[in-house]
Amino acid sequence: MNVLIVEDDMLQRKSLKKMIQQIDKGINIYESADKDEALEITSIYSIDVFYVDICLNSSSGVDFAIEIDRKSTRLN
Repeated sequence: MNVLIVEDDMLQRKSLKKMIQQIDKGINIYESADKDEALEITSIYSIDVFYVDICLNSSSGVDFAIEIDRKSTRLN
């Protein structure tokens, strides 16, 4: 399973990653501090679960979710 954490607060991002790893060490966790980096990750990896901060510094987590939804709709 691939999980992407999109969170601009590094402490929050690292804490969430640690909690997920404690649940299952076999989960692949990718991290991003902003929307652009997250989009780049999704172009490389197939992500199963997204954890997205709604209020990112450089953009909106909602905008990211909409863009991912459009991208997945085009693929289907």
